Amino acid sequence: MAILTISPFPHPDLKLQRFRIVISAGANGLLLPPYPGSTLRGAFGHALREMSCTAGKGQDCNGCFYQMICPVTMLFNPVVPEEQEGLFAKGQEIPTPFVLRPLTDGRTMYQPGETFEVEITIFGKSIPFAPYLLSALSRALEKGIGKGLKSSSIISAYLFNPFTNDRHAIFEKGQWNLTNKVNLSAYDVDARVNKLLYSSVNKGSQTYKVTFNSPLRLKADKHFQNKLTAPLLIRGLMRRLSVITAYYGEQQWSIDFYKYIELANSLQVREEKYEWVDWERYSSRQNSKMKLGGIMGSLVLEGEALKELLPLLIWGQLIHLGKAASFGLGALEIE
Repeated sequence: MAILTISPFPHPDLKLQRFRIVISAGANGLLLPPYPGSTLRGAFGHALREMSCTAGKGQDCNGCFYQMICPVTMLFNPVVPEEQEGLFAKGQEIPTPFVLRPLTDGRTMYQPGETFEVEITIFGKSIPFAPYLLSALSRALEKGIGKGLKSSSIISAYLFNPFTNDRHAIFEKGQWNLTNKVNLSAYDVDARVNKLLYSSVNKGSQTYKVTFNSPLRLKADKHFQNKLTAPLLIRGLMRRLSVITAYYGEQQWSIDFYKYIELANSLQVREEKYEWVDWERYSSRQNSKMKLGGIMGSLVLEGEALKELLPLLIWGQLIHLGKAASFGLGALEIE
């Protein structure tokens, strides 16, 4: 089912919270990898387990009798409830209910007291678990991250609307003031779409620029793609938004996939200024380094159908796109 807004687009019934967190390097500074999303996600995943696991270190999350109420499972290893099993293909990977995106722009070295920001977006039914996520991040920073496990700390945090830049403080002067307030939904997507369509700058425009601010890993025919097409982007967005809504939204999302793929087929792609960028991450689970390349750069989409496809692209700004989105890959910006 879709929810009704002023847009004809059949929006999913999915609500989100986005946090912007300001982190200060400790007395010994910080040395981070060029893209620290995986580092941060791994560190606060371990911290969350230390904080929240009641079954003991030896217990595997799979099959644990706390599985359906445990913050560790709900946030890092989600499972499908029995009543929802028919909604997912056998063996289908369930996306984690959050996206963590470090805003470091490739910078690796921070002197004591220097700051950087991290965005965390949490989806729908997992919003009540946000305090666990933020507390685990705080503990992980105190224990140390990056090379040499140097400590750092949260100095401020906000609920943040990326479309209006509105901020609502949730951490100031060492005190948390968390809220379950939802600050992003279909109505915010609609407002952004209308601004793009009808602002004096864009009025009547049939071209929009899509920028990939972190590596985009999109698969087609079982292979990661280094060439982008409009149908590839739109198909990937619909699939990700559909699965996230099915698991974390209020109800199933009804959308005519074929209609929107046909609309995407009518678009032209031009001004392709992107390239494949390789980077490595260490997987503690596999005890090995993994290469995670992806596309970074920009392209321009052109066509009359964009007015109907813009809502999907704007949803992509909120949920990211492609593989490894949970630690910040696949970040999009539409302008």
